[in-house]
Amino acid sequence: MTAAVLISNYNYGQYVGGAIESALAQTYRDCKVVVVDDGSTDNSWEVIRSFGPRIQAVRQENGGQGAAYNTGWRHNDADFALFLDADDLLEPQAIERGVEAMRGEPGADQPVAMVCWPLRLIDRDGHAQGGSTPYLMHAGDVTPVIRRFGHYAGPPASGNLFRSLAVAPMFPMDANQWRRAADTVPFMAAPFAGSVKALCTPLGSYRLHRPPRLGVFGNVDSSMRSALLIAEHRRLAVTQMLRTKMGIDLPDAFLPLPWMLRVRALSWRLDREQHPFADDDAPRIRTLTREVLNEWPGYLPLEKFLIKAWVTAALYLPQRLLQPMAATTTSSTAKAVVKRLLGGVR
Repeated sequence: MTAAVLISNYNYGQYVGGAIESALAQTYRDCKVVVVDDGSTDNSWEVIRSFGPRIQAVRQENGGQGAAYNTGWRHNDADFALFLDADDLLEPQAIERGVEAMRGEPGADQPVAMVCWPLRLIDRDGHAQGGSTPYLMHAGDVTPVIRRFGHYAGPPASGNLFRSLAVAPMFPMDANQWRRAADTVPFMAAPFAGSVKALCTPLGSYRLHRPPRLGVFGNVDSSMRSALLIAEHRRLAVTQMLRTKMGIDLPDAFLPLPWMLRVRALSWRLDREQHPFADDDAPRIRTLTREVLNEWPGYLPLEKFLIKAWVTAALYLPQRLLQPMAATTTSSTAKAVVKRLLGGVR
């Protein structure tokens, strides 16, 4: 069984070499590395070419992440594929552990379509940040969660190994629609071809280029409004793709995602003029929070209580107290403490 690490890069010359090195260092023997440079204007191509025949390198005009994914996929002839972000890193045993888990359990009703694992958080200089992402991962048959929420809990791109046949129908994706967040496409398609298996041990590192800001975690979103709108775009766009490419019909409306409710409460309180949901008010957000937590699997009762209390406080506390409290929704340290107290990733 063969595996491929597909790296998409744009202007990450200072990081892409490390990503390639981590892919080449895999203990799984039959693993090739494909690197797509999406029209970088820095020294990325020189770094990529320096690896010579050890990798398959492709350079193209800038077209966004979706275009880079499409190009990488055209060069994928392996049984399993992982989309590694050019600023992230893999542990040496990541592919080996993933392929081993892909074999599934004897007598299982479904084949394993993807294997996921947490990623350690590092800063832009590679220093550990004392936590990991995601906080929670769903496993097994996650399609009921997708049908209710238009998403499920799992890691960013670098934490997912896919069975190639499970996600092949979604390629090529519309590059214009997926200039960013293209990892959503295979992540959402795979569960409809089999089960999801989650490993508890972090098998890679996810780089944060800036500290989490008020209500916003990660590298894509620049504001609370942006975070909310991008989350909605991802769900609606991938729903359309599943319908047209795989014949899978999902509902036209979904419940909000749990982590987006926290951002939604802060957005409504602190940036109401830019808040994208005109019908929101405090009672509506509290009602949505209760409904979401009743249906989103994986949270323990104490976690549900803490989330409800946090949202309520965000909706009613004086604004001068919101800034320090809001930092806890993006703090990797706070999340790591809660996770450790409650028994780790479930």
